[in-house]
Amino acid sequence: RTGRWTSRRAALAAVALLAACEGLGLPVVGPLPEPIGNPGEMTCSEISACDRYLPEEPELWSPPSDPLAAAGCPELVRYALRGDAALDPNAILGALLVPPRSGEGPLELRCVELSIEVPDTARSFEFDLRSVTLEGVHVEIVSEARGRVLLGTEGTISQADFSIHGPIEMIAERAVLWGARVSLEPGRHTPAGSLLANETQFVRLNMGGEGTFAMRRSALRGAQVRASVFRSELSSWANVFVSAATVEVFEADVFQAHVESGHFIAAAGAIRYSEFFECGEIILAAVNVSQTRIADTEVPVLLSASMILNSYVQADLRGSARIVQCALLSDSIDLEGGTVANSALCGVDELAIAAGDAVCVRCDAGAPADLCVSVHREALCPGFESA
Repeated sequence: RTGRWTSRRAALAAVALLAACEGLGLPVVGPLPEPIGNPGEMTCSEISACDRYLPEEPELWSPPSDPLAAAGCPELVRYALRGDAALDPNAILGALLVPPRSGEGPLELRCVELSIEVPDTARSFEFDLRSVTLEGVHVEIVSEARGRVLLGTEGTISQADFSIHGPIEMIAERAVLWGARVSLEPGRHTPAGSLLANETQFVRLNMGGEGTFAMRRSALRGAQVRASVFRSELSSWANVFVSAATVEVFEADVFQAHVESGHFIAAAGAIRYSEFFECGEIILAAVNVSQTRIADTEVPVLLSASMILNSYVQADLRGSARIVQCALLSDSIDLEGGTVANSALCGVDELAIAAGDAVCVRCDAGAPADLCVSVHREALCPGFESA
């Protein structure tokens, strides 16, 4: 399993390198514009002032202070496992399970607080919850040894709280998690663990700490994610807040997300109705971005075969892209190839396109004088027709 994630990460890094030289899956809203041919054949639509392109803030989910409140537990029955008992938590699990409320399905663990302290002498640790439904459960694990918590396959998880200290992998395989909180913190002398998900549904996930979150062929609906590393492959997000040092996305399907990241890279897919704030670096390869705000970044956004549509861009841009119906507040836009069309230059100091076109552009204060003072036939093209 570790080899699979490593190989996927390597593939994503390879795409990113090319870009710098970058069920599930929702369709892009509306058709993309047809490729722009001869600039003289371009039909200009009315170009709005810069502030008219500013999209609305995405609708983000706010986590409750107590994830177990909705479970309706009068109180939690507490169990603490120490020493040898902590090495085999599944031994006590059988005595804690109750019949399902619905009368059918897997046994349930309800209204329980389970504290597990793994001995420092342990070589490994495993807690198998794949055939159990969890509701109103708090699980705390403290371990300096590497271990695994297995979720999914049969049972569902709702209103559950996982607090993990140490190098424990939580593995969710074909799982369903509703209203879960996951905290991944480092141990005394060991790094924080990880949450690895495959074909898993997350609804109202609150994740914090310093761990790694990686998901493949999964869905994230209504979530707040704070992690050191967040990797997403062939997965969809909706109404999600993400704050991570590194975010890597392959085949993005991102809708209404707020992203804060030191290093964000996306290869293929679509990002819609979202916003990027406090990002150091953004790399987009073959990604369609629409109705999105890209705030200023530490280094120019690197683009490769991407498209930005109906968006509000404050960061500098480099690479190759089609930019249509956007407000561009960048200081510098330097494209090796591509098109800037039906857009407003809002204080842009430098616009350079080595191979491509700039058509139907509105010039606000600060836009390049040599581009914006020419006389043009089209009344709706106050900028210029072609350069």
